Amino acid sequence: MKLTSVRARILIAGLACVFAPLSQAAELLRIGDKAPEIKASRWVKGTPVQRFEQGHVYVVEFWATWCGPCKAAMPHLTELAAKYAGKVTVIGVNIKERPGQDVDRKVDDFVRDMGDKMGYTVCRELDTFMDRNWMEAGAQPGIPTSFVVDQGGKIAWIGGPAHLDNVLAQVVAGAYNDPEYAANNAKKQDRDIVSMTKFRTQVNALKGVHAAVEARNWKGAMAGIDELTARYPDDRLFLAQLIQPRITTLIHTDPRKVSDMMTTEKEPWTRTWAATAVAGASGMAIEAYEQAVKILDETNTGSGTADTYVAAASGYFHTGNKEKAAENARKAMDWLKARNSPAETVKSYEERLKQYY
Repeated sequence: MKLTSVRARILIAGLACVFAPLSQAAELLRIGDKAPEIKASRWVKGTPVQRFEQGHVYVVEFWATWCGPCKAAMPHLTELAAKYAGKVTVIGVNIKERPGQDVDRKVDDFVRDMGDKMGYTVCRELDTFMDRNWMEAGAQPGIPTSFVVDQGGKIAWIGGPAHLDNVLAQVVAGAYNDPEYAANNAKKQDRDIVSMTKFRTQVNALKGVHAAVEARNWKGAMAGIDELTARYPDDRLFLAQLIQPRITTLIHTDPRKVSDMMTTEKEPWTRTWAATAVAGASGMAIEAYEQAVKILDETNTGSGTADTYVAAASGYFHTGNKEKAAENARKAMDWLKARNSPAETVKSYEERLKQYY
């Protein structure tokens, strides 16, 4: 069940990147407040901005290389930077890059590839200062997010970059005043802080469950899963994150329940996860393996991945059908190679799958 745990950790890390970390934010950053400092580890493009100059307007835009909506907004931000040249400085602040990468190189390559479509100043944040003191303090749960800083160095507006046009025109003219928007934004911030705090609590709880699974502490894992299920009975999105660790735990403690899930669960992806667990387990009934490969074959017909092909290979191997096991093993390798997977990943799969050839 190693791959299941790895996928779960990646999912948790990805969600934690999308949402603000809620680490040690100070008071909420509201519209009308003095803008925090700009602190960059380095400036990637354009003239560095050391401070907000009086009489000048700034758009502080938060983005990441993996964020599709951020990339989609960049040409429009470039147009605004050109339209208001000399009056407005657009600063693209890179945050929330995922760990385990050469981030500086990744950002440099991204900015270079964007070229003229990213025609404004770009920097990398210093540690997590910008994320904490802007995004988190502003109760902004995701990116892209724009902060408009007015001629007096105060936050004039917070929102998505697609809605900047009218706001920016008024701020530049010194005529922007929308108390209703500010009040509604403050209410939204208050709501978002509650939901973000809940999310952070859930992420930490999930980490605890997956740590127990990794340690093969099945009793502790199931206790955590049951406690979280009882705590958030109506949160379907969160409960979905507990399905994989539940299946992984049950396959080691009560495999019959996992076998039953292949036929009783309504969601196709839950049945696929159950089938994957059964196919990779030892000592199951032949009928269970046969049901598992049937489900996996259906999955692989439309949306197979390397892991579902690997599971099918294992399931067929357990049924004694070595020809189908080898066929699915080859499909797993073909899937990886077709997507230019890293050489070390391909090699690790080859080692696991050679028993089926």
